[in-house]
Amino acid sequence: MTRSQARGPWMLMEQAAGPVNWRGVNHPKPRGINRLWSLQAVARAADAVCYFQWRQSRQGAEKFHSGMVGHAGEEGRTYQEVKQLGAELERIAAETAGRTITADIAILHDWHAWWAGAQDGQLQGVPVVGGAGGRRFRRRDRALRRR
Repeated sequence: MTRSQARGPWMLMEQAAGPVNWRGVNHPKPRGINRLWSLQAVARAADAVCYFQWRQSRQGAEKFHSGMVGHAGEEGRTYQEVKQLGAELERIAAETAGRTITADIAILHDWHAWWAGAQDGQLQGVPVVGGAGGRRFRRRDRALRRR
């Protein structure tokens, strides 16, 4: 949505270089995923790829949130991957900078519909979660799928 709302040059903002501190289990990103996501954005005409944060915090709420330079320093995998990506982006910059693209498809988005869909809802008379009614609903659903 953000790219389409920009109606012109856009930047990938605050991509996390590695694990984030707000997930239940904080796994490192697989090797190459930053490169994939960054090149994907550039392929869709992003003029910049930005990361949150340069150096991983030593204390406070974000000490478990990655940075381009993690606690391991510049020898760490994350920094080395970001450095390699920077070199790749520099090599292709002449071909990609200032480029525009025309999308073959569009996604129609309506904030009112989004808000309505986010509301707690339940089919009348059909408990969707929890309790004996929810188990009955799930059994009925499985039976319908088998037909």
